[in-house]
Amino acid sequence: MFEDFIQSGEDWMQSSLLISMTKSSSQRRKGRHVLMPYADVKKKFGPAIAGQIFTDKRALEASKAPGDATVFFMPHPEAPTQEDI
Repeated sequence: MFEDFIQSGEDWMQSSLLISMTKSSSQRRKGRHVLMPYADVKKKFGPAIAGQIFTDKRALEASKAPGDATVFFMPHPEAPTQEDI
């Protein structure tokens, strides 16, 4: 660490340690909800569970309160009529 500090011209803001820490934290996902394509959900959880998740998320999207910005389900932007993408 001290060597890195010296190599950065004694400026921690320019050190490779700080830069790599900043880069890794900015690439980390924030939040606990992630939108996934149905094909990825099916691959991760299997077809039976993926189908149930799909049904539940569509029901949540249909029953959410007006003005609620939470997104539970969203059709694929390139193929909005296909449900198995």
